[in-house]
Amino acid sequence: MNRTVILPLLLTLAVCRADAAGEEAPALSTQPAVTAELIPGQQPGHAAGILSALKHLSILLNKASLVDQKELGKVAGEIDKLDARVKDLLGPAILREMEEQENELLVKARMAAAKAELLNVRTALITYYGNTEGNYPATPAELVPEYLPAMPELELPQHAKTAAIELSSGPVTGERISDTGGWLYINDPKSAGFGMIVLNCSHKDDQGIELYKY
Repeated sequence: MNRTVILPLLLTLAVCRADAAGEEAPALSTQPAVTAELIPGQQPGHAAGILSALKHLSILLNKASLVDQKELGKVAGEIDKLDARVKDLLGPAILREMEEQENELLVKARMAAAKAELLNVRTALITYYGNTEGNYPATPAELVPEYLPAMPELELPQHAKTAAIELSSGPVTGERISDTGGWLYINDPKSAGFGMIVLNCSHKDDQGIELYKY
């Protein structure tokens, strides 16, 4: 998952979290009206306007190809100017805090995607095992294309995107993890872990569990 996906998500969260002070925001066509959380010194009227702008900018981000492109160019210039003014208003401290939150969401999303891909590959291995009368492939690459369209790419914390497969005689222990950020597969038929595939990453998720332990 990339920042193009994360930014609309943050906009949505900003709208959804505005729920404490009881001021009604403009009703959305696809969801109930939300309320805005006010902070000391904030004018009540500003919250509704900001939420409305967030909603429409989020829609524009996803539907830009459907609007008049000439007018979009004009509006984009105005948005750039507004963006610069808003950045100056927020200041570096608040912007840094929001960037940290964005990065945290991005990391969590990538971890969740990796775990989902791990489940998919393991399911393919089980199917292969059943279809070959109790045999596992010498490498997960043999699952392609009959059981998987391609070996999934992973983008784990502090690693570049990769679908690299490292083969090991097993069993899976911390010492065998080389932290490539890709896959580690036990291909030794004599090993008790034969056919096991894990994420080749020792970084921990938000539960404090090393990723290779999943």
